[in-house]
Amino acid sequence: MNHVVTLLITIIFLAIFVLVLLSNAKTSSKFILKRPILTIYFPLKVEQIDLDNDIKSWNLQGIRRLWWGRFYSLNLELDSGHWRKLYSKTLLGQMNDVVLYLQQNSPDKQSV
Repeated sequence: MNHVVTLLITIIFLAIFVLVLLSNAKTSSKFILKRPILTIYFPLKVEQIDLDNDIKSWNLQGIRRLWWGRFYSLNLELDSGHWRKLYSKTLLGQMNDVVLYLQQNSPDKQSV
C-alpha cells in the first residue's frame, strides 16, 4: 500500500512539473499573421503580439542541424523584455510573410 501511494504522488508531481514546463514555453512553430497581429500557439496557451507596437528588436537566423537539415529561427524581443522564437523548416509560407512584414514596417528594429 505504501508503494502505491508513493507512486501516485510521484506521478502527480511529474504531471504538474510537465504542465509548468509546457506553460512557460518560449518557442513555437505554429503561428498565424493577421496584419499587424501575430498569433503564436504554444502547447498550453495562445499569445498575440502587435508587430507594430510590441516589438523592440528582431532577427532571423539560419540553423544547421546534422540530421535534421536547415532550420530558420525568427527571434522577437518584446518591449516587456521577453523573447519569443519562431521556428520553420523553410522560409516559405507563414515565416516568409512575417519576415517580409517586419522588413517593410520595422527595418530599423532588425538586429544583426
